[in-house]
Amino acid sequence: MGRNERMAERLDRIALQAERDAGAAVMAHDDVTARDMLERAQAARKAASLLRAGPSGVRDLLAS
Repeated sequence: MGRNERMAERLDRIALQAERDAGAAVMAHDDVTARDMLERAQAARKAASLLRAGPSGVRDLLAS
């Protein structure tokens, strides 16, 4: 497993934790934190996708 794949997996774990934290924030009626955590999860998943796509696939990912 290469460096990019390891980082992508780490970003996936960050996204999962952020989604859990968002759920906890919703239960605590903290909408601001919930939104922030969902944005963090989305950004982590996008970054993981870019890493997995590699240099040749980034253009296609950004276009979608």
